[in-house]
Amino acid sequence: MWYNYLSNTEFLRMLYDEIPLLKNVRIASISIGDEGNRVRVIFDMPSYADFPPCKWEACNVTVVEVEFFSISKLTIGSISNSYRGDISIEKDVEGWLEITIEGTLNLSIVAEVGLIQRISGYQENFD
Repeated sequence: MWYNYLSNTEFLRMLYDEIPLLKNVRIASISIGDEGNRVRVIFDMPSYADFPPCKWEACNVTVVEVEFFSISKLTIGSISNSYRGDISIEKDVEGWLEITIEGTLNLSIVAEVGLIQRISGYQENFD
């Protein structure tokens, strides 16, 4: 599973009975920093947490911020300004992370390390 290749997954594991695959998720933000050596991806989980903390009482969306470091490859393209896609995180034979997003946003990253920086909830009005 995608989260097995990341650090700081303890809280994520506590939130779900079964952590969902990242299919057709909303990509809230992508940022590139440290002269291209760091990429941050913020996305909504495809389903709300099974066991949200009390402070998320009014929330209905779980959002995850993942940061990747020591980037050796980065490509990005988009066909829309509404970013959605399937996110895949795997390890290659040399131990590098291969991150892809495929959808209205297409992203490919090869990184040495990936870690969950933050998980939070928010209220989305589904009108």
